[in-house]
This record gives sequence, C-alpha cells and structure tokens, in this order.
Amino acid sequence: MNILYISDSRNSFKPYQDPSVRYRCFNPAQALSTANITADVTTIDMVSINAIDRYDLMIFHRPGMGKKLEKIVNSAKQRGCVVIADFDDLIFNPDYAEQSPAFLNQQHLLDSVKASFKRKYDALFLFDHFTVSTFPLSMEIKKIRPMADINVIHNYLSGDWLQYNNLITSRKFEVKKRITYLPGSNSHHHDFTIVEDILSDFLSKNPDVVLRIVGPLNFTKENYNTDQLELAFYLRYTFLPRLIYDSWVTIAPLANTVFNNCKSGLKYFESAAFGVPVIASPIDDMQRFNSEALHLADTPSQWLEALNLIFDKPYRDKCAVSGVKHVKENCIMSYQIYKEALSRYL
Repeated sequence: MNILYISDSRNSFKPYQDPSVRYRCFNPAQALSTANITADVTTIDMVSINAIDRYDLMIFHRPGMGKKLEKIVNSAKQRGCVVIADFDDLIFNPDYAEQSPAFLNQQHLLDSVKASFKRKYDALFLFDHFTVSTFPLSMEIKKIRPMADINVIHNYLSGDWLQYNNLITSRKFEVKKRITYLPGSNSHHHDFTIVEDILSDFLSKNPDVVLRIVGPLNFTKENYNTDQLELAFYLRYTFLPRLIYDSWVTIAPLANTVFNNCKSGLKYFESAAFGVPVIASPIDDMQRFNSEALHLADTPSQWLEALNLIFDKPYRDKCAVSGVKHVKENCIMSYQIYKEALSRYL
C-alpha cells in the first residue's frame, strides 16, 4: 500500500512547521510507516504530476480548487487511485467566514476569507470520500455533500511526542505555579478575551502564580503584574513538551461559535500526555474525553473553580497518572481506527 498526503499548506517548503499538516499528514504517515506502509507527505505546490503514479491512495489535506488540483485528482481517478479530501477546520463554507479567526482577529478582510473558503467549497465536488477530525465537521460536509462517504478520524499524537514523557522523570511543583497558554498561531486574540479578566483577577489574588503565554497574542498587559507574566512570541515545536511539563495547568479558551465547535480537542491530549491538567472551553471534541485531567469551563465561575484546583496536590497527582494513561490509550485506539478506515479503500 502506497499513500501520498498532499497538503494545500501555504508553507510549501517547510510544511512540518504547520501544526495542521503535522497532525493530519505527518503524524499518520509516521504511524503508517511503522507498519511497513509507504506514506509520503508533500504539498500541492511541490508535487509533481509525473511522480504520483505509484500511489494507491491520495489524501488531499485542506484542498482548494485550482487547475493543478483538478488535474491531479482527475488523473488519479482515471487510473483507479482512491482520492480523499481531509479537513480539520470549518474552512470550506463561505457562510462561516465571519466566524473565522482570520477575520475576527483582523488578519484578513472578509472578502478575502470568503474567497479562500469558496475555493475549498468548490473543491468538495471533486471528491466522493472525506476524512475529518471531528463529528461537527462531518455534519457540515454532509450539508454540502449529503451522499458523500465521510469518516471521522480524530487527531492523535505522534509516537515522538509520546516518547518525550518517558524522558522527563520528575516534576517540581514548588518552582513556579504556571498557567500556560499556547495560542501558537496569530489567530486567538478573540478567544483569549473570554478569560482575560478572569485570569487578571486570579493572578492579582495569587501573586505566586505565573501566566505564561507562548505565541503571538494581543491582550491588555497593563492589567497584569509584569512579574507574573512570561511571554514568548515563538518556540520551536520540539521544545513544547518540556514547556508543558513544567506547567501546573494549561488553558484552551475558545469563543462559542460554530467555527470553534468544529475544532479538535488536541490541546487536551498534548497537555495530559505529561500529566498536566487542562482547562478548556466545552467544544464538542473536548466533550468526548472522560478524564480527570480535563476541566470544561463555560462560565467565569467554572473557570475560577477549575483554576483553584491547581493548588490541590492530590488532584495534580491524579492527573499525572490518569492523564498519561488516558492519552496513550486514546492515541493507540485512534491509530487503529485510522488504519481500519483506510483499509476500506484498498
């Protein structure tokens, strides 16, 4: 079995730096390669049409309509190769453009976002098979392609990520009580507003607690004591496990929108893999996790209640055991489901 992942990522020369490409292309390709399955990753800009003949299955990550995409898909179909479109965000329906982080955070004009979504909407009609990262996403594709074959394939961690927690042997909670937020991309300013005042008040009442933010984020720094802020604009992906590990808790706030409800709960298992509890907004994919290491918070009082748990050492000890165990079991199960789903096409 030979599989090719083709991403529409704008980062054509370094696609691994795109978190979406890591989770939807590189992570499964790495896992499949351990089972003696050839799985390669490229981008639509870099792929050569003359080099795709040897693949039995081609998975197009976030495909957008274009002449090259049409040519590759049609060529693959003509020789009996199965083609699948894969989506992990609600970026294929222009009706939701106003909820896009790119627009809400003033990165792009609304017309530009709508045009981008329209390219992906048009691309949906090139495919009969789809994989998506969450159940809400499957329902959104179903509205547009009601007769399509759609499989929900949840995100899961790579083997490399899981191996990091075997290298870290002890946590010293006495060093700093860190609340860690990892926005990553420049697209979460709007989401952070739902907890900005809560965190400011919490830190003012607990001067020994630190808020660490890694990634570009616009917020009112004047509302925080500078001694309680640790800010980093960028950190390489390979350094994130150590940073998460020395946190007391990580947070994953998301504004209540249809767009956000289609997102993956990956912030939970990235953190819980190291026994670190997570406080998160109750999006659909987060709700599928039954774990002591996860606190879902929808109101200010729920956020404060969850934040106060970081002082409870017995609770943290439970998380250190149950979170790691749950994530490993979940990733193994997700990988098996993924292999079974792909085997249907071959």
